[in-house]
Parts: sequence; C-alpha cells; structure tokens
Amino acid sequence: MKSSILEVSFDLPHDGNLFFVPAGLSLRGRRDFMRIAAHQPSAVMLHTEFPRGIPSTLLRLSLDESAATLVEPLRTEEWIPEAEKMRAKGIEIPQDVQFKHVHLGDWLHEVKRAIDAGYAQIVKGELPRDLGEESRKAAPTSDQKAEDRFDKLCGLVETLIAGLASAARK
Repeated sequence: MKSSILEVSFDLPHDGNLFFVPAGLSLRGRRDFMRIAAHQPSAVMLHTEFPRGIPSTLLRLSLDESAATLVEPLRTEEWIPEAEKMRAKGIEIPQDVQFKHVHLGDWLHEVKRAIDAGYAQIVKGELPRDLGEESRKAAPTSDQKAEDRFDKLCGLVETLIAGLASAARK
C-alpha cells in the first residue's frame, strides 16, 4: 500500500530560500555552512557551531486529506541542540503551519518543478503519477502571521550568518 503522505525537503544552491507559490510563502532551504564558506570563508565559524547546518522547512502533503503542513524540523528532538543555540541568540523557532483543503494539483506541480530544478528532494512517499490539474487561480493568501514567522526566521538565520562571519573576521 502506498503512503498517502509526501514529504519534501529543500536544498537550493547558495543556501537560499524557495518561494512556494501555492503556500504564498518563502520556504527555508537547508543551510550548509561549509558550502557557504566556499564563497564566504568566515562561515567556517558557523560550521563549528552548527556542524550539521540548519535543516530546511519540510513540506508534508497529505494526499488523502488534501492538506499540507509546513513542518519546522528545529522543533523536533533530532534538532534540539541547534534549536537551543538559535534560541540563545534570540532567534525564535516558528510553529508548523497547516493548510486545509488545498488544491493538490497546484501543490504537486510546484513540488515537481522544484524537484526537476534540483531544489527539492522527496524524503518520504512519492509523487503520484497523476499530479492532477493546476488551477488558474492566483496563489492563495496565507495567514500573515505565519508568513511573517517564516520570513523572520529566514532573515534571522541570514543575520546570524552575517554576524558570526563578521565576528570571525575580527
């Protein structure tokens, strides 16, 4: 029996974020500080503090329920040490964000585009053969507070990188 859950992580070149149109949000891609150090040498200091990097936002789609969740891995047991270090620096870890009654065709096609571009990987489940039809509607509006939290975390991680890089140069 196939899983009705599809889970996707994001890993973009230059450790960037991905604007995910159906959610109307920027999703944090994985941060690999050794990779960042290739173009910003002071990021090696961050690798010392965060050797596993910072995980990407996970997109979890429930294909049976037509629902989506943006999962914050820093809230899981696996990432407690990194989350505690970030909180100690004043960085808040956002809550998961749920979307009910999503148009699966829009979400699945966007996931496929991200995978085809090399920006996303499936970590659980698989893309269905039939992705469904995409709607012609504009991206749905999202809860502004959720959007602000994810954008704020992305910005805070960038600030953390810049601050630690600056300190390393001194």
